[in-house]
Amino acid sequence: MERPAGWVEEALAGKPPFEFSWAETDALNAAVAGYGILPSKGFVLGALAGGGSRMQAALHAMTDADLERDALIHRFGAVGEAKVTSVRVLIRIVMRDIDDHFASIRAAIAGVA
Repeated sequence: MERPAGWVEEALAGKPPFEFSWAETDALNAAVAGYGILPSKGFVLGALAGGGSRMQAALHAMTDADLERDALIHRFGAVGEAKVTSVRVLIRIVMRDIDDHFASIRAAIAGVA
């Protein structure tokens, strides 16, 4: 949740949309997976609290109009681009990511490998 929280915070501050890259995201995920260890319960709880707190603070500061600010832009080479509003970041990225990883998050929090 840290990266999406940053995108929303930047949109709220009036900064240009974040230039999203799947290659960068895949590299970050591969680096984390490369450690070869499961995160501890404390790490997972801390990450959820930190990113969640940042996202919550940004949401509290936003007006309905702020939710429609472009938070990121995803370029598809010569094909085009897609701009994603802050509210879409929340719905399509944050909430979907939590849903997709719910079982592993729950297992990590419970201390189950």
